[in-house]
Amino acid sequence: MSLYLRDATHVDWRTLKFTRGHLKVEAGDDGGLEFVPEVPAEPAAGDRVLDCGGKLVTRAFACGHHHAYSALARGMPPPVKAPADFAQKLEHVWWKLDRALDP
Repeated sequence: MSLYLRDATHVDWRTLKFTRGHLKVEAGDDGGLEFVPEVPAEPAAGDRVLDCGGKLVTRAFACGHHHAYSALARGMPPPVKAPADFAQKLEHVWWKLDRALDP
């Protein structure tokens, strides 16, 4: 399955070089990215085409996740012993909360 980005302006995160063209992004763990001379008029089944005219395309620089369940810890008693490091915070606070939650 491929994603085609038509008329994209690619910003190379290593060099900050701007390149305009069509990009093909391959799904999968390796996530290949390549410039292609044209976008297929009839994409293959499962392929998508996005019009990126006027858009900048680059790699993600942020991790967009949220620890919403930490709101459930309000009023939770503190651990018996203060955690000395992040691993102990996970073990004695957050994983304890995880185990206490039910569906």
